[in-house]
Amino acid sequence: MRSSSLSARGGIRVERLGVGGDLLGRGRAGGQRSAARQTSEGRPTLPVVGVSGSGDAARAVLKRRRLEHPYAIAPFPGAQGLWLIRVGEAAPLGYLKSRTVRGGYVFDVYAHCRDDAGGRPWVHTSSSFNAGVAWAVQHDPEIRALIARSTPAPDVWPPAQ
Repeated sequence: MRSSSLSARGGIRVERLGVGGDLLGRGRAGGQRSAARQTSEGRPTLPVVGVSGSGDAARAVLKRRRLEHPYAIAPFPGAQGLWLIRVGEAAPLGYLKSRTVRGGYVFDVYAHCRDDAGGRPWVHTSSSFNAGVAWAVQHDPEIRALIARSTPAPDVWPPAQ
């Protein structure tokens, strides 16, 4: 089943394919390829294929639930992607940073200090947000020992807006 309509731009006919056909014009019985479709004016028709618009990706990101944990502090309310890991009023343990891998997310744990090169030492990667925070809290003594051996982090948290 096909339906078609004239587009407001240039009179190109847009063809919508229903259940009974495919993009090559074959019906359900298949096998027969039809000639190129044209309007009565000789202009080609274009099949409409379900392509997502640019706003669909943004809506999918905004619909994701916010990641929250009592020990993970975002730099400002509603922020996603970077959290400070702190248990109570103690000095911070480190940071949890999200990144994409093969269409999903992983969460890297970094210690709250600087290494010899001036970067943050990576200590663990988790497959989920809660697992990353839990790992850091469970390995508190090891992370604190690394912080004691390293250069202190000069950063103030949360960062100035």
